[in-house]
Parts: sequence; C-alpha cells; structure tokens
Amino acid sequence: MFVITCAWSCHAQTYSVQPDSSGKPQTKEQQGPSQAQPLGWGSNIQNARLARAAELALRNGDHALALDYAQRATQAAPNDPQLWFLLGYTARLDAKYQLSVDAYNRGLRLNPGAIEGLSGLAQTYSVMGRTNDAQRILTEVLASNPRRKEDALLLGDLYMKSGDYSSAITWLNRAEQIQPGARSELLLALSYQHMKQLDQASHYLELAKKRDPSNPDVQRSLAGYYRETGNYGEAIAALKSMRNPKPDVLAELAYTYQLDGKEDEAAKLYTEAASALPRDLGLQLSAAQSEVGVGAMERANEFLQRVSVLEPNDYRLHAIRGEIAQIQEREADAIREYADALRHLPPNPTGGPLYRVQLHLDLLELYQKTGDTEGFHRELSEAQSEIGGMNLQGASREQFLRLRAQIEMHAGDLDAALKDVKDALAINMQDPNNLQLNGDLLMKIGHTEDAIAIYKHILSADPLNRLALTSLGYASRAAGRDQDAEKYFLRLQHAYPSLYVSYLALGDLYTARHSFARAETAYEKGYTLAPHNPLLVAGGMNAAIESHNLSLAETWLTRATPAIESDPQLLREKERYLRLHGDFRQSADVGE
Repeated sequence: MFVITCAWSCHAQTYSVQPDSSGKPQTKEQQGPSQAQPLGWGSNIQNARLARAAELALRNGDHALALDYAQRATQAAPNDPQLWFLLGYTARLDAKYQLSVDAYNRGLRLNPGAIEGLSGLAQTYSVMGRTNDAQRILTEVLASNPRRKEDALLLGDLYMKSGDYSSAITWLNRAEQIQPGARSELLLALSYQHMKQLDQASHYLELAKKRDPSNPDVQRSLAGYYRETGNYGEAIAALKSMRNPKPDVLAELAYTYQLDGKEDEAAKLYTEAASALPRDLGLQLSAAQSEVGVGAMERANEFLQRVSVLEPNDYRLHAIRGEIAQIQEREADAIREYADALRHLPPNPTGGPLYRVQLHLDLLELYQKTGDTEGFHRELSEAQSEIGGMNLQGASREQFLRLRAQIEMHAGDLDAALKDVKDALAINMQDPNNLQLNGDLLMKIGHTEDAIAIYKHILSADPLNRLALTSLGYASRAAGRDQDAEKYFLRLQHAYPSLYVSYLALGDLYTARHSFARAETAYEKGYTLAPHNPLLVAGGMNAAIESHNLSLAETWLTRATPAIESDPQLLREKERYLRLHGDFRQSADVGE
C-alpha cells in the first residue's frame, strides 16, 4: 500500500553550534540555518559538549543519537533558544515532526523572530506537507533577509512541487543570483521543462552538470533531477558514483531502484542502511516497507519490531502491519491495524493529505471483502469527504487522481474513474499502480482483452507482480482461456507460496474442469494457510459434492467455524450437502 520514500529535496539543513563566521549560506549536503550567535547565557560547557556531540552524530548519519543528545541539552539548558533550534532540526531528521515543530516554537518564544528558528520551522512544515505554512514563513524570512539562498531554494522548490512554475522560477532565479549552484540550476531546469521551455531547461541542466562533478552534493542533486524526469538509470549511476556512501545515500539509491521497478535491489540497500543505523525510525520503516514489496514478510517484521521499540504508536507502523495482514488475508487483523493507524494519524502526516484517504480506501476494501456493508459505506463516505475538498497539483497530482479514481470506482461512477485514471497515466504511463487500476476498470466495463494487455505490460516490467499475476489469471478465465489462467495462477503460487489466493483460484479452476482430486489438493493447501476463509471451505465442499464424495464434503463442513458459517457460498454448499444426505428439513431451513 504505502511506500516510505526519501524524495529529493534541494533544500535541507546542517546545524552548527558555532557561529558562521563567513556569513555565507552553507552548501553542504544537509544545509541548515547558520548560527548568528554561540550558545546562549543558559548554556555551560557540558551543554556545549552535548550540542557538539549531536552535531558529530549528525555528520555520522545517526539521527536518533543526535536527537538524544539534543534533548539532553535542552533539558539541561531550557532557556537557550539555540538548543531548541538544534532539537527541532534533529527531530526533523529523525522523522519526529511534531516534536520538531514544538521545539522550534519553544525556541521562537525565547527568541521571537530568530531567522534560523523560522527557517527551520518552515522546513519542518514543508516535509509535513504543510506547504502553505512553509511558504508563508519563508516569504516573511526572505522579505527581511533577501540574501538567504537556501530559503529561496526551498520556497522555489515548494512552488514547483505545487505546480506554480512561474513563482518557482522567480525564487530559484533569486537563489541563483545570490550564489550560482547545481541545486538551483537543476530546479530551474525542471521548472522550465514543465513549462515546455526546453532550451532554458537544457541550458540550466548543462550548467549544473559542469559544476564539480565529483562533489557528492552535485551528484545527489543530479540524481534528484534524473528521478524527477523519470531517467532512473542516470539517477542510479549518479548515486553509485559516490564513494563510501553513508546510510542516507544508500536509502536514496534504494528509493531510486524502487522507482525503477527493481524491488530486490531496493530491499537489499534499505536493509543495509537500516542495519547500519538501527535506531533510525525512518530507515526501519523504509526497510520494512521494501521487504513487504518483495514478499519477505518475516524480514519486514524484524524491522517493524525495531520500530515498535522506538515508537510503538507510530501510525506508519500500524499501516505496514495492516498491509502485511491484508496480503496474508488476515482481514480482522488488517482492519484493526489500519484503524489504529487512523487513530494515531497526526493532522499533517509525513505522507501528506492523501495518506488519510489511502487508509480509508484500504479499510473500505477490507469491509467489502468481509461483507460488512455498513463499514464499507462508512469508509467510502469518509474517503469521499476527504478527497472532495482537494484538487492537488504538481508532484501529488498523479496519486491524487489515482485515489480519486479508486473512490469513484467503488461508488459505481466508472466513467469518472476512467477519466481520472487516464489523466494519471498521462502523467506517468509506466506506473504499475496506474496501470493496474486501469486494467481493473476495463474488466468492470467488459473490455477483457484490453485489460489482459495491460496486466501483461505490468508483468513485462515486474514478472512477479502479485496483483498483475492474480488479475491475469482471473481475466484469462473470463476470456475462456483456462490454460493461460492455470499458468498465471501457478506462477503466482510459485512466487508467493505462503498466500492462499493461488490455491483457491486453482481449486476453482480444477473443479470447473472436473479434475476433483487436483482441486481438493489445492483447496487443502489453501486451507492450511487460511483456515478461516469461507471460500476455501465452500470450494472444498463443492468439489467433494461434485465428485459424489459426501464423506469428504462432511469433513469440509466440520471446518465451518461459527465465524464463517453464515457466508452465502458456504450456506449454499451446506444446503446441497444436507439435501443429498437426505436431511431435507434441515436443508430447507438452511436454504431459507
């Protein structure tokens, strides 16, 4: 469901506890507010040591340790605004965004109008998705301090991501005039490309490429540019050219592999990065999500166990647990975890405003699957209400259109859903989520062959794609090509042997062919994986009845627990069994 990303931003921070004697904006990999003053009157030597220890931990990429030192420093010197700004910065890097906001605000109460505090708060708002708040603060900062290049860069980046390319170019040009650099030039190239001014885009791209090509900051900025333009091979090459990459670079490379459809490489790199920094919450979540993507649920749970120690109520922890349970067909567990994710979801989650919509969608699909009509309509109403007030542009437009199309599909408005998914595909023709949804909609309107072509296209890029394999199997059956269906279901079974869906599908297929022994074998294996699934019990009963094996049908009937015995298909098979067994009265009672 969710992908924890390390999306490219041209503006980040470093934090120095000493004043910046040069007076120039820092241009390190993590750019931050330069210190106009040393530690304040509330500090002492021990606090300075704690602050420097935090800075050293940041240089080593250990965000959790840096946060720990910063918290200890503020506890020892609660009246020093600089330490609160340091805490705000370290909390943001460790993905503790509300703590970051609170720390910056505490520092700003001690030193109202402090530029480094305002700038840091704006940066935290930007990663929280509070774009309007970030833009407002940055505009105020730049009005009083017009030569802050990094703030101009971030403001331009925010305007670009929101689709306002003219405003983006205005601020990015200001940053470039203050001090020319690869990051501003690459963002200008992207903005001009979006505006179809390709000569200008090419001009700024070439400027950026010529700037110190061995500089890690330039390499990462180039990788970000190539990612934004869909040239993942070049982005990967830029990141791989870096010597002795730190965990954050490994995570960025993993994310890029993920975008390029290379899930196995991504999982390996996320694992390496997360293992190097086991207290980094974001890396543990990214590694867990990536392992889910390759079907390695046990390894995913190892990373989630670390998260549960670091932050037991993190909404992303519950969301990934919900996704695992959903894949494993543990619907009750999935519903509980997604509900917990919603309960712990902050007002401005890391994933932006669409995160809440996605959770409602996951829940409504689970309620639909379990036959909970009331729950389905409740979540559909919530999802419609949430997305109805949005019209996201820029980088979020594609996901917004896809989610709105899903909601429209569940509401029965297939024409609107098809329009939105086509608009999403116009933005990104190769995204497997867009393609899968398009195929599903085509199946719903009876365009089976077109849907099959789309599912095959997904498999050409990702041969083990679980949804595409499943969809191709069922679409092939709908088209009357049972041999093709069997082939895809067997591939699904081989790729995901611990999931029951392939065994259920094969059992149904073999029953239709009157291959009852093979059907029973498939149902039996599926039942061992999902003993509470009523379709497996009903399928096993049906195959037994069709083969005139009432003794075996009775065995299957005994497996119908109270939790599943009211399922319509199971009731139908029970009624058939009782009638064939000669118990007509009880059969009639079941059939009523």
